[in-house]
Amino acid sequence: MKSRSSVSRGTAYKRKPAASKSLFDAFDEHDIEAETPLLPELIAESVLGEVERCVGCRLPDAWINHLAERAARCYNGNDQFRRRLNRPGNECREWLYAFMRHWITGLLENFDAALLPRLPYGFSIGRKLQNTRYQPR
Repeated sequence: MKSRSSVSRGTAYKRKPAASKSLFDAFDEHDIEAETPLLPELIAESVLGEVERCVGCRLPDAWINHLAERAARCYNGNDQFRRRLNRPGNECREWLYAFMRHWITGLLENFDAALLPRLPYGFSIGRKLQNTRYQPR
């Protein structure tokens, strides 16, 4: 059995050679807009509108792109996320709404935590707000 000191010096285990591909090269194979009927920017705009009406103030428009890009990154790099967004019917859209509601809650907390209590319980886990209608910005 190797002693603890030999392990710390690196003699007990050989390092694996570094992969020739970059970590991010593996994420370029899936496109959310090409593989699904979803338009993440429109869903992000809708979720941002929901939150703005609920908290009663204007939030940064840059969050729309942030949410859409995050959806694209998750779709590219996460098989379970990709499976959920490839479900039949409207179920895929509802999953993306739920994720974006969760993500925007985190953005709101970093932006102004005092606004969080204005959101109803359950919004941060993806539940939709009651009595909200989408209005174009």
